[in-house]
Amino acid sequence: ILILSEAITTEMGQIGAYAEITALFDTAVFLNDINIDNENIHCYVDFLESTANAYVKLQEYDSAKKVITELQSYIFLYKATDETKTKVLMLVGQFHVMTGEYKEGLAKFRLTMQLVKESSVFSDVKKLKKISDALSYIGNTYYILGDYKNAIKYNERAIESASNTSDPIYMVVYKHNIASSHLELSEWQEALNMATLASQQAKETNRNIYFAKSNEVIARAQHGLGKSVQAIKTIHTSIDTYKKHNYTQKVVEALAYEAEFHISLGHWGD
Repeated sequence: ILILSEAITTEMGQIGAYAEITALFDTAVFLNDINIDNENIHCYVDFLESTANAYVKLQEYDSAKKVITELQSYIFLYKATDETKTKVLMLVGQFHVMTGEYKEGLAKFRLTMQLVKESSVFSDVKKLKKISDALSYIGNTYYILGDYKNAIKYNERAIESASNTSDPIYMVVYKHNIASSHLELSEWQEALNMATLASQQAKETNRNIYFAKSNEVIARAQHGLGKSVQAIKTIHTSIDTYKKHNYTQKVVEALAYEAEFHISLGHWGD
């Protein structure tokens, strides 16, 4: 039953059926009779990880915290693999950041990197990918905290770590994150340059949301450089992409930026 439940929750997580995952967990009476040991710990941890992630996605943080607390205890009580430990530590770090516990989140991300570096089970390529992932999460945490210089620093390290090994989408994300940080620092040209690279790579790999998001950064950087006419043309590409993929909130945000560009040009009617 445990193996089946773990497989079901994994599939549900891939399609975003988070409410169904938590409902399965809440009604899984078989968990009361299960004996956890070194043979089934990996399956049980994967089941709990899917459940905790579902609670986080649903913003049910109290329930998520209970599952995450149990998860952390199991990975150190039993012979969990380094793969399992890193997955749990990253999840715990993300949970801390989402609930405003930034110091704790940063500590978990750094602990993940240390574990990966010291592990003998990961290939060199996999190590670089996992380290770059943790570095990016550290950078994003600093971005949330308003420390944009450190946000740039850690996303640049993420690119350096995985430049020849990572899926192109991650490189797009790292570059977009750097461009967004430059934007917050009013470093318009740097933001424009990096966002342009992210936009081009997103287009080449059909990553529509990051193509639109990167173009949005380009438009805002163009506006900062006094090129508001160009900015209006650029932001239209973002708006069209957001509309095509039903990103309603992003459409609203992009329209607000377009209005700002028109106002700077004295286009009050627009």
